Amino acid sequence: MPAPTSFGSMTRPGIKDGERYLYFFEKGNPQITSNMIQDLVELITEEMQSDSVTADPASDAFFASTLQYIRSQKQKGVSIV
Repeated sequence: MPAPTSFGSMTRPGIKDGERYLYFFEKGNPQITSNMIQDLVELITEEMQSDSVTADPASDAFFASTLQYIRSQKQKGVSIV
């Protein structure tokens, strides 16, 4: 399953797509790699910082929570990105 190359309008559903990839990665789906997760994180971050995206506090908070989860997993020794 290839990673999306663009989320278009970066709304909560776009961020939720990244969350789904993370879920299936953690469940051991061999088609989802840590590089794909890293690419998605970078893509979402870039899209959220672009001028073409309307600020959405709920999406920002959700994505920040996801990033915190990834960091906490790294601290436990689980390699996600």
